[in-house]
Amino acid sequence: MTKYKTAIIGLGRIASTIDDEVKGSSYLLPWGHMPSYLEVPEIEVVAAADSYAEQRETFGSRYGLSNLYADYREMIEKERPDIVSVCTSTKPRAEVVTAIAGMGTGIKAIWTEKPIATSLAEADSMVSACRSAGIKLAINCLRRWDPWYNKAREMIDSGAIGRIHQVNVSAFGEFSHNSHPLNLIRYLAGGNGRVSWVFGEMESDEKANSDEDLGGYGYLAFENGVRGFLRLADLES
Repeated sequence: MTKYKTAIIGLGRIASTIDDEVKGSSYLLPWGHMPSYLEVPEIEVVAAADSYAEQRETFGSRYGLSNLYADYREMIEKERPDIVSVCTSTKPRAEVVTAIAGMGTGIKAIWTEKPIATSLAEADSMVSACRSAGIKLAINCLRRWDPWYNKAREMIDSGAIGRIHQVNVSAFGEFSHNSHPLNLIRYLAGGNGRVSWVFGEMESDEKANSDEDLGGYGYLAFENGVRGFLRLADLES
């Protein structure tokens, strides 16, 4: 059996402990990166990195991992992983992905968290760097692999529920950390998911001009004629 050496950068909630929050719910587990890797016999997590010592110590103790690094570049150079998970917060993500893609250490795939980046320019730089290096870049929009949504899409494609005219999604939270609803609209609209045009309303000009995340509304017109409506806001307001 081929074993893929894997390393994780960023050892917080999504890398490790998010599964603890949803145990006993209807959600399918595992969710976190490390819990997911533990379920795949072809994967061997060989190292992990985080700039915070406490995060490293907690992660290492929980999973019995001793190869822990403060500098992710040093980890990549020494461990030479085949797969790298990037579980940092959003702001440094583009820099981390482009940096490790350019190191030439033989990385085959990078699995990074959503949202992909804080701007289209950053996202383009990540895609370009990975493409140039021959690295597969995957963004963790896991709803497309949920069997319930897969069944819904199967019914849509087969015409079992008739023609889809509009997909409405309402969710709690803000745009950058709620890419799942937007991704779901594209998935459940059927066809290739390509959008002809969009219209949006953001929460406030003040938030839009700051570094704060913000909620709002979006209206999407898909090439196949389906329309999508997205509400991402505090549902109690």
